[in-house]
Amino acid sequence: NKLTTLLEAEGNVKLLDKIADVVIESNKIFYLKNKEEIYTEGKSKALNGDNIQIDAGQYFRYNRLTSLLEAKGSVKLDDKNKKIIIYTNEITYLKNEERISTLGKTNIQVEDKYDIEGYNLTLLRNEMVLSSNEKATITDNNLNIYKLDQFYYLINPEILKGKKINIIRNEKNNEKDKYFFETGFIDLKKNEFLGKDI
Repeated sequence: NKLTTLLEAEGNVKLLDKIADVVIESNKIFYLKNKEEIYTEGKSKALNGDNIQIDAGQYFRYNRLTSLLEAKGSVKLDDKNKKIIIYTNEITYLKNEERISTLGKTNIQVEDKYDIEGYNLTLLRNEMVLSSNEKATITDNNLNIYKLDQFYYLINPEILKGKKINIIRNEKNNEKDKYFFETGFIDLKKNEFLGKDI
């Protein structure tokens, strides 16, 4: 439609944005040229050159001017380079800032080492920092459990900072040690704690 500058495509559609290196696939895609907005209906998939794939059940909305991609409905984000998989119902990905935010209940798998369950999490891909101001539970592959009221996780050095931390450590002979810190730092690699009000 030349008056509204709306292009509508239906049936196994693939949209390729060569400048932003983004590919969007869906059964129904709309492109509003005057606003540089792309949105889909139904099951959709988006890929970018950084080996990130996002699948969504309801829709995508992508703004080419701001590089903001929104996805809703059983969303899965698979970051193959950083070895991070995110499952949530709603996600925003600000590509030019490499900032990924989830809305609502979220499950994140980090490098097959950690399973993180929480709400409203933010991942800064360039800094490799994951954080949330909401309650979260982190389980490592040794079945140690870290429950926090809020946290800030430096992924590469595996340093976890948090408030109101409950730790259940899985010790030898299936015995469990329990710790509580008002605030603290945990070196997950070395399994060492530094905390206040223990």
